[in-house]
Amino acid sequence: MIDKGYTFDGFAYCTVVSALVKTCRIEEASHYMEGMVTSYNAPINLNCKGDVYGAMEYMNVVGFNSNLVALNTMVDGWCKADWIDCALKIFDSMDTRDSFSHSSLIHNLCKDGRFRCASKLLLSCVRSGMSILPSTKHAVFDSLSRSGCQREAKRLKSEIKLALSAFV
Repeated sequence: MIDKGYTFDGFAYCTVVSALVKTCRIEEASHYMEGMVTSYNAPINLNCKGDVYGAMEYMNVVGFNSNLVALNTMVDGWCKADWIDCALKIFDSMDTRDSFSHSSLIHNLCKDGRFRCASKLLLSCVRSGMSILPSTKHAVFDSLSRSGCQREAKRLKSEIKLALSAFV
């Protein structure tokens, strides 16, 4: 696209970077992020070892009132690239989280074998009254059961039922 004379705007860069991260092409995504930073003279650094908090602060300063979609994309992309710790770092720093943020992270924690962490996150979501997809709940239950933690899966089910009954 660049070779054909197309000039990227911020939206185009974000779309390309998101697609590259989702397909685990991290090096190319970093290249395009560098292009975006150079083009817009913006101090955005999405490297996990970089200043994630600074990047989010900058997004707020330049006018992204709600950067929820961008952060959800980052969390999901890091998870799909098997960099769960980076995704957790971004997730923990998010001011606003929705059911997609939680569902994505819970599913990917299960895929990574972190069943107890996923179950704790699921339970905190349900206790806070957040609507969680049934498929997300089943992913945690099934993962716990398959890993030999049937008691914990049953306990989690009963705690979720108890928490849901408190909201009825």
